[in-house]
This record gives sequence, structure tokens and C-alpha cells, in this order.
Amino acid sequence: ERAEQILKISCSNIVAYDSWITQKNHFIPLILKVINQTERRVLNKETVPATEKIFSLFEEHTDIIIKGSRDIKYGHKLNLSSGKSGLILDMGV
Repeated sequence: ERAEQILKISCSNIVAYDSWITQKNHFIPLILKVINQTERRVLNKETVPATEKIFSLFEEHTDIIIKGSRDIKYGHKLNLSSGKSGLILDMGV
């Protein structure tokens, strides 16, 4: 909030200022949600459902991928369909 006040007064580039404000307005609610889920999980010893968690601030659509007994990965699961030749015919994310 303090940075916004300073920029509002001193920034002469309105496009850069608007871009910064847009990014700030996008990330602040996500950061507050991460703080909330961390307080609930660490301080209150509460189990936070995966559907309420944010795993990445920069890629909010990141999911947990668990394959068998291997390590947990974060990212996007791709489903590929291929023909006999190995050529990929279809893909789903």
C-alpha cells in the first residue's frame, strides 16, 4: 500500500503505473490466501483441503500430480493419444 502511494505521486509513466496496479491487485489476494492457508496448517494444525490450497503464485492452475508411490510433483498432467506410428494424435491438459 505504501509503494502504491509513492508510485502514485512520483510515477510519470501512467501505463507502467496502471500495469503495476493491475499486477498488485491480482497478487495481493493470492498472497493473503497463502498466508491464511499457512496459518491454518502450521499454527492451527488444521488440515487444509487441496481444493483450497494455492501451490504457485505465478501459475495458479498448478495441480498436485501423484503417480503411484513416486514423489509428488506439481504441474500439469498431460494425456496423450498416439497412433501405431507413435505420432501424437490428440492431447488433453
